[in-house]
Amino acid sequence: MKVGLIRCQQTEDMCPGTTDFKVMRNKKAAFEGIEDDIEIVGFVSCGGCPGKKAVTRAAEMVKRGADTIVLCSCITRGNPNNLSLVAVLRNAMT
Repeated sequence: MKVGLIRCQQTEDMCPGTTDFKVMRNKKAAFEGIEDDIEIVGFVSCGGCPGKKAVTRAAEMVKRGADTIVLCSCITRGNPNNLSLVAVLRNAMT
């Protein structure tokens, strides 16, 4: 699995992504049941609220080999725009 990670721009000064990398390494949460090795293709911010550059950044990571785009926990748990961002990314990437 080749993963592109998108994180919240608002939290990047205080969060280096440690938990996200740990969850991937230990294959927990969304990565549970993944038997393949996980390779990180990219780790970028969303571009600012409400995820202004998430689609273009996701598309770039796909061009560079990502087969899966993952929204980091700072977006899925702490962002009021997370559901609309997920919908926009799904529509753009299919």
